[in-house]
Amino acid sequence: MAFNASPELLAVSRYARERVRVLLTGESADELFGGYGRFRQYRHLRLMSVAGYALRPVKGRLRSGSRLDRAAKTSRLSRPEWIASTYGDLERFGRAPLSEWAPYRFEIASRAVRDHSDPVLQALAYERQTHLPAVLDNTDRLTMGAAIEARLPFTAPALLEFAGLARRADLFEGANGKKPVRDAMAGRLPQKILSRPKRGWTSPYRDYLRQLPELRSWLVLVPQHPIVAGSRHGPTNAQAIIDGFLAGNDALASDAWTIGRIVLWHQVCIEGVRHPFGRGAPRPASA
Repeated sequence: MAFNASPELLAVSRYARERVRVLLTGESADELFGGYGRFRQYRHLRLMSVAGYALRPVKGRLRSGSRLDRAAKTSRLSRPEWIASTYGDLERFGRAPLSEWAPYRFEIASRAVRDHSDPVLQALAYERQTHLPAVLDNTDRLTMGAAIEARLPFTAPALLEFAGLARRADLFEGANGKKPVRDAMAGRLPQKILSRPKRGWTSPYRDYLRQLPELRSWLVLVPQHPIVAGSRHGPTNAQAIIDGFLAGNDALASDAWTIGRIVLWHQVCIEGVRHPFGRGAPRPASA
């Protein structure tokens, strides 16, 4: 539910199930070996701090979660909060401190800062105990949902141990992370593949939600669902996000789809609505 690519993973698993019984997946390589583009900012902390001070006057105009937005945070968040915020904007849905609404994540981030002096290693330590378990759980649920077994070679004990002890130089070379993986594949894959930056894997859900009538009409009613009304968002904020997205604001796409997925999960898994698009639309908050 927390990952935009969940529908794609389930679809691929169902497709593969018709042909094979076991899938090998590269899940966990990015979290263990610094494959995500967001790790670059940790390698230039002073530059980020200077940029953060310069960007503070225009903070409100920056797209939430963008690199410039993250830079602006460096000058006013504590190090644990900044480590945690680089995967998602902590202030999108409220102003409460991380220690209040996500104490586990705050504890893990604080421990990473205490145990490592290098910001890159702090971030990787945080990822291994927060984002990585969520990724693995999501992979397991979606592959098992398609009745196919997934095996993750990068979670072998020896590789996990190496990732926990690796230095920055062991993981990064030039602009890219995952140096051990790139080194292992040197001479086996074309150079343009080895040097290619990380790319996300997700469907054009923005187009689907806006252009397909059954999806658009379903999303319009999502803010009225009781689970949204009782959330930190509330129906008013959720309505503003979804209306803005449907009006063409791509900066709101991730939040709109996240809210929609939560409602979709509740409809299918809790309410037992098998066909929520069309004849199983979300109930109003007064229901």
